Amino acid sequence: MGVVSGGLGSFIGTPAEVALIRMTLDGRLPPAERRNYAHVFDALARIIREEGVSKLWRGAIPTSTRAMIVNAAQMPTYSQAKQALISAGLMQQGFPLHAVSSLIAAFVTTAVSLPVDIVKTRYQNMKVVQGKPEYSGILVSCYIYQFEGLLSF
Repeated sequence: MGVVSGGLGSFIGTPAEVALIRMTLDGRLPPAERRNYAHVFDALARIIREEGVSKLWRGAIPTSTRAMIVNAAQMPTYSQAKQALISAGLMQQGFPLHAVSSLIAAFVTTAVSLPVDIVKTRYQNMKVVQGKPEYSGILVSCYIYQFEGLLSF
């Protein structure tokens, strides 16, 4: 249920995520390429006007996938960490146990969801150059991310 609800809720919220990603990364662009959105409603309205309503859901699949991965990783990891710490006799029920279990779950969830998050962000922020999108699809964005990771070593 957590995976389904995370995916559905994330799909519905994708337009706000697209606006957030674009507004956040706008300052890193050269001045000539900046979109200069005044606020989130300006971003949403301009995306609809300049690119079409469907662009509000750009990256909806990786956004939903990321939410599903987060829900699938976070809850069971928290429960398993808590149970393992108690079973090993390292901790007892109380706030410290919950804090440590939460930290373990947060670490695992971040490690699992970060690659999908990076691909999603790149796809949502991609530019259209001479009428053609920068990436032909999500898999191309993912491949470029993996290739750049190999070059960084």
